[in-house]
Amino acid sequence: MITIDAAREIATLHVQTLGEDLTLIEKPISFGDYGWLFSYQSTAFIETNDIRDALAGNALILIDSDTGQIFTLGTAFEVSSYVHMYQRFGNPHAEPGSSLELCGWRTGASAVMAIKQIKAHTRLGLKDAKGAVEACLVGNKPIVHCSDPETAEILAQKLSVAGFEIKHLAL
Repeated sequence: MITIDAAREIATLHVQTLGEDLTLIEKPISFGDYGWLFSYQSTAFIETNDIRDALAGNALILIDSDTGQIFTLGTAFEVSSYVHMYQRFGNPHAEPGSSLELCGWRTGASAVMAIKQIKAHTRLGLKDAKGAVEACLVGNKPIVHCSDPETAEILAQKLSVAGFEIKHLAL
């Protein structure tokens, strides 16, 4: 786990690689369990506050709170969309795929319900759906494939209700 000061230093060094006329805005614009979001601006704008010196379209920098890894977000979507994708997939530019990994199960999980849901939302037959659930129950992490990301999201919700821990895989 890195500190805010370490994250700021990582972000500062990164901004310096983007151009010597750029300055990191010291206070993060957002933070969460994922890390910190920093912004930067042209040094001239910071000094003069003249809009003609301002950068436009510069993407935020995410510093991961566990690893200190740097990710540059985009500008095409809301910042919250990039953060959400980062939290789900470890990549702010990821797109949800149509596959799910059965990562584990909670006490009281319903294997029968999970088998029914896998059979209903994938092309797996009863034998293979049962095999996937049984593999998960003994500690393996089987992957099941749906026809599209939307169906995978529905199946993930149904399996969660059945007591299973699911990881939605990115494309």
